[in-house]
Amino acid sequence: MTDKIMRWFNEGHLWRHLDKTVKAVAARVGDVARWMDDELPYSDEKMAGIRKLLEARDCFVRATIEAMEAPGLSTPEEAPHLGLRTVSDQLQEEMAEEARARPAPEQVEERSARMLRSLRDANADLGEAVVRLPPAPGGEDDPGKPS
Repeated sequence: MTDKIMRWFNEGHLWRHLDKTVKAVAARVGDVARWMDDELPYSDEKMAGIRKLLEARDCFVRATIEAMEAPGLSTPEEAPHLGLRTVSDQLQEEMAEEARARPAPEQVEERSARMLRSLRDANADLGEAVVRLPPAPGGEDDPGKPS
């Protein structure tokens, strides 16, 4: 039953004509509508809420277009005050940030080699410390131990 109204949140023939900033606004409202449709059982109130989300999406799209048409702005990219990015823009930025934060392979190799040297040194020091330990009282090497 909700399919009749939910189809308006899908990418239809009008979708391809929308600017990416406008699509980002419409997609966010569509995400909320799909989530509500999936989570709530069918009821008249759910249908009323989804209809209102459809109306809200249309209002938000018109508000976005108005903001992009503000005097002096010729493209959506010149409207940073909108603060809207598509999900793919966000993912691309996150991936670029991760790539910048990731050390180069030679740095990883050098760090691993340093860690291995440190472990080997610690192991050698520990072995030397164990050799220098006095025998435990009552142990095999204790001369006072009764035979």
